[in-house]
Amino acid sequence: MKLITRYTLREILAPFLLALLAFTSLLIVDRVFDLTKHFVEKGINPWYMVEMLFYFSPAVFVLTIPMAVLVGIVTAFGRLAADNEITAMKTSGVGMHRLIAPVVIITFALSIFMVFFMDLTLPRGNDAYSSLNMELKRKHPALVLEPETIME
Repeated sequence: MKLITRYTLREILAPFLLALLAFTSLLIVDRVFDLTKHFVEKGINPWYMVEMLFYFSPAVFVLTIPMAVLVGIVTAFGRLAADNEITAMKTSGVGMHRLIAPVVIITFALSIFMVFFMDLTLPRGNDAYSSLNMELKRKHPALVLEPETIME
């Protein structure tokens, strides 16, 4: 692997991981607050909440991985442009295709992975999440009853 390819991919990796962590934690924390309210009020074992979050995580990763890739690429190339590294590479004879080609290949491979991930993992996670949710509602019917709500 060429030095410029490694350098470009290394510049993308740090913002990608940071954005993935930030976006994933935002969506998971939102779900944690919703689930905690139900679990604390009804007195259900917290391990069920951990299991539900595990089953919910594929749905989160389907949303956050493409966003994190976009943030990583934009941040890396923005920093390279701001530090005039792209200009220095152009003047030394390195074309933009040498910078962009590995990024296109990696994002294409990641998009193929995401298609299979969405096709295989996401339905199983959603099915397991809904079946665990129904099982909890069956075992603890107080989960279904909400205060100040009329049930038909």
